[in-house]
Amino acid sequence: RALLIKRDSAFGEEIRGGAKYDEAVAIKPATTYHLDHHQRKNEYDYFTVEARDGQKIVASIQAFDKGVDIRGDKFAESGPPYAGLAIHAPDQRHIVDKWEASPGEKATMSVPIGSGQGGRFFILVGNEHSSQHQNSRFDVTLVDQFDANSGRDAGSDDSKAVDIQPGNHTGYLHANDVTDYYALAVSPKAKYNVR
Repeated sequence: RALLIKRDSAFGEEIRGGAKYDEAVAIKPATTYHLDHHQRKNEYDYFTVEARDGQKIVASIQAFDKGVDIRGDKFAESGPPYAGLAIHAPDQRHIVDKWEASPGEKATMSVPIGSGQGGRFFILVGNEHSSQHQNSRFDVTLVDQFDANSGRDAGSDDSKAVDIQPGNHTGYLHANDVTDYYALAVSPKAKYNVR
């Protein structure tokens, strides 16, 4: 019976990405992964995640305890444990990347998604400094930052305004989303205070 026990890997789910954008593999948010192979310098595994307007993509990469040296078809654990990850926009434009070279340390990055900017984002695992050990863990989380609990981002013009009622509301502004529009139906002779 002991031979039938299946334990989850301490490094998360094993996965292999595509070799380019149009072969990118979809990943589940809030899931920890590690590659099923060591990654050569300047080569990347391509993954995708869908992010909506008003969400924030938070991605992290954690370096393994050891680095890896790849020569031809052979490899040996040695050197600093370089691990890198990048986020590219739906149009394949580079947005941000981070890498880590200290054993067990984690690098985290985030990208807020403004109005009209949602879609299929690309996550690239690998780095330009050195080969990357397959046990380097990575994950992607989507954080909701919807305006006025609307389930979406308030638009940047009146045609995409979020309807609100009198009360307290929370909204989010950032470098990718500098203006939000809200709409409020008012009654004649009523007094409204806006703060």
